[in-house]
Amino acid sequence: MNELENLHQPYGETWHFRRRVPEHVRKYDKRTEIKSTLKTKDLSVAIAKRDLINAELDKIWNSLLIEEEQFTDPKKEYHQILELCRNLGIKYLENKELVNNDVSELVKRLEIVEEHFHSKPVAKAALGLVKRPAIKLDDAYETHLKVRKSHLQGKSEDFIRKWKNPKKRAIRHFKEACGNPSIFDIDFGMGLQFRDWWLERIEFEGLQGSTANKDFSHLWSIIKDACLVEKVQMDNPFKNCKLSETDNQRPAFETNDIFQIINFKGLMKEHPSFRELILGMAEQGCRDSEIIGLDPQKDVILDGDIPYLDITPNRFRDLKNKPSKRRLPLVGHALDIARETRFKNLDIYKHSPDQASTKINKYLRAAGLLPSEKHTLYSFRHSFKDRLDAVETPEIMVKELMGHTKGKVKYGAGTTLEHRSVWLDKISLKEMVKTRN
Repeated sequence: MNELENLHQPYGETWHFRRRVPEHVRKYDKRTEIKSTLKTKDLSVAIAKRDLINAELDKIWNSLLIEEEQFTDPKKEYHQILELCRNLGIKYLENKELVNNDVSELVKRLEIVEEHFHSKPVAKAALGLVKRPAIKLDDAYETHLKVRKSHLQGKSEDFIRKWKNPKKRAIRHFKEACGNPSIFDIDFGMGLQFRDWWLERIEFEGLQGSTANKDFSHLWSIIKDACLVEKVQMDNPFKNCKLSETDNQRPAFETNDIFQIINFKGLMKEHPSFRELILGMAEQGCRDSEIIGLDPQKDVILDGDIPYLDITPNRFRDLKNKPSKRRLPLVGHALDIARETRFKNLDIYKHSPDQASTKINKYLRAAGLLPSEKHTLYSFRHSFKDRLDAVETPEIMVKELMGHTKGKVKYGAGTTLEHRSVWLDKISLKEMVKTRN
């Protein structure tokens, strides 16, 4: 290209851009010549701006030339229409979305069609006449997996399985309630239909609202990632569908119930892993996966003045969230076990932690040691929280011991092992027995 092509500088002032509309696109672009001031007297700046304008014009004119081509692949046509919209400086809206939009948006698009171009592709793009290719939930789920690939990288098979299963279950539930539409056809009305389906299940099957809410959350996460890849903006169809989660928390054990369990003679006859997990959870307030996933050599620290458990991601398991990473001073029965076995008897469950809780829950229920149907092994963790509250433990300390989120604002490095040891000693079950006696 000639250095001064498409440029002229009337009266030695600012540079202007001029370019004739090519003959082969004039039936689509009725302008004969494009004119625009470049607002600069510097030739090098004018050349750079000229090149950018030419590139954009070529994009638009090339888009116009897709014209009456008959597409056998709807997805190909849709993506070409999306590209044309980007070149025209507008967001693609399907016709049904456009008519429900502000009237000024419709007027703007009609002006694009009428005043500037006489092209079917432009009309299709501006007026949303090309339907988005259907993307079913199963396909959206595969896209979701690709988008979240980095999140799953390096995670254990057990973590990935637990991450995938509720999403697959949510898709299965939605299909049962609403069929299998394209994700772009899932609107608020369909969200309410799915909500009604869940309300009926909750009423007749005794399920909890939190289970439905998890389905809503998983489905939107899947749909949102698919929309991101397809460059489509979409409102959350489940935004106002959340159900009440009242009375959904697992109950805690009373302290007497805990003593009954840990002193039960039959427990000593079972595999030692039963006692290790029960006492580890009861004394330390850990999640079952946190105790089972301990690396006996690296995570059970017995040196120094304060023995402790290092709850950190390792080759056996991941953690639920960042706050779950913590150091817990070992106290009471848990300290005894750490010194005796380092929790090594739990190694048999390293690759199948759910089996441990399933077996122990079944055993405790058969032995009549669970106060109600709602009580489970996890109730030990809730009891741990109740014991902390009973001795008026500061809230920040409770969150650090439980591995709970402390909020968005963070100050300082947190509590020390010494501080934590003071409060854990106060609620140690072994120490409570001494006091009672």
